Amino acid sequence: EKPKGAKRLVVFGDTNGAYGTEGQKYLAQLQERLPEWDADFVIGVGDYIAAGGGGVSDERYKELNAKVKEEFQRFKTPFALALGNHDINLDGKTDDLKAVFEATLKKEFEYEESDGAYSYKLGNATFVVFNEGNGVITDAHIAFFSKKSTESKGAVYLINHVPPFQHAHGPGLPKDGSETV
Repeated sequence: EKPKGAKRLVVFGDTNGAYGTEGQKYLAQLQERLPEWDADFVIGVGDYIAAGGGGVSDERYKELNAKVKEEFQRFKTPFALALGNHDINLDGKTDDLKAVFEATLKKEFEYEESDGAYSYKLGNATFVVFNEGNGVITDAHIAFFSKKSTESKGAVYLINHVPPFQHAHGPGLPKDGSETV
């Protein structure tokens, strides 16, 4: 049983299915489990669409994106999403998934947006989300995180898709190639 006053978060990612197919069944399964887990808020860390990166046509990408949006609109638990590399089409165009949750965040969670990032509050905690599915953490991302960290009276959590310190593929590092964020 959840202690009185406690908040329970569910964090998930990579619900996309096989490349170019519809992976919404994983989102439906997640929704079914949320009441059992007594979740107050859901955080997605990317890769909801089995596309992006130029592997499917722009038309197919838009179809997959629309189906994922439909599934997220069925969520009864408040949520926020970071975009992953499969959620962004190769040419950088993306059908903005924020549309399915932004209004709720603005109304209930002290939402603030910046260039490629946004934040919201849950209780005394501040969550900063980087939409850097393209693999680049920018100076604007870092400045926004620094600002929110300074302003917060509680814990600050960074939510993003690409790890800020990874060497396997190179993404996640600042544009200048330095190894510190």
